Amino acid sequence: MRVGMRRLRTAITVFEPFVSLSGALERDITKISKSLGNVRDLDVLELWLQGFLSASALDDREAKQAQKVLQRLNRRRQKQFKRMCRTLKGNRYRQFVEEFQRWLKHPRFQTGAEWPIQLVLPDLLLPLIDRLLLHPGWLVAIAGSIDEWTPDSEITGDRVEIYLAEYGTILHALRKQAKRVRYQTEFFKDFYDSVYTEQTQEFRTLQDLLGQLQDSQVFSSFLTQEIGPKWEESIPSLNRYMREQQLEQWQKWQPIQQKYLSTQFRDNLRMLILRPRWG
Repeated sequence: MRVGMRRLRTAITVFEPFVSLSGALERDITKISKSLGNVRDLDVLELWLQGFLSASALDDREAKQAQKVLQRLNRRRQKQFKRMCRTLKGNRYRQFVEEFQRWLKHPRFQTGAEWPIQLVLPDLLLPLIDRLLLHPGWLVAIAGSIDEWTPDSEITGDRVEIYLAEYGTILHALRKQAKRVRYQTEFFKDFYDSVYTEQTQEFRTLQDLLGQLQDSQVFSSFLTQEIGPKWEESIPSLNRYMREQQLEQWQKWQPIQQKYLSTQFRDNLRMLILRPRWG
């Protein structure tokens, strides 16, 4: 449902020139998505911590601390879940559903909706692609110049931690843009060939990798709040596990980062979008 709401929000943004919708609907989507997302974020952290517990041999002191963290996560999750239920059972959500159902029965379009879809597809998709390609997140921890961009070849867990502390917000913004592009390009797969479909899958891989890096930062902030700024000393095994995971994800991210900085790849991506199928 969370993904569906975000897909809907992206679709409304892209198709704004062609459909007539109430601005209140967009505000409702944002509120509902946030409520769903708060629960999802805690679910991810809980699964991540459970993965650590099942993969690690902890001494009694660390195991006790980790169980306390898991219990606190559960309490937070229960609290957010109750809030989400109130949102979904409330009048605002009911009115939101009713208004969308009315629109589906009697859709309202603007004049531009008369354009053939194949004719305007590049104009719909290229602005999203351009914002992705122009994002400053691609230049994080990069050296060199045009077509000679190279990621940090001596990457370590310490360096990843430094990069995330300094550029985590930028990388999170890149992930959100990749997610928008993924949602919208997936919507139009029927109008392109298999190369396009493969590209949409790569957008998802990019989103997932950056999301895992973001999740580790969110979990670190949670641990700081719940245990204190020196939580690494309380659960050193968890700290090592997180750093190993971050390093692994960063190493997977680097080849994609270098690829998207390639002039040839960027040109090919633009050309791909410019050539929808007409039959």
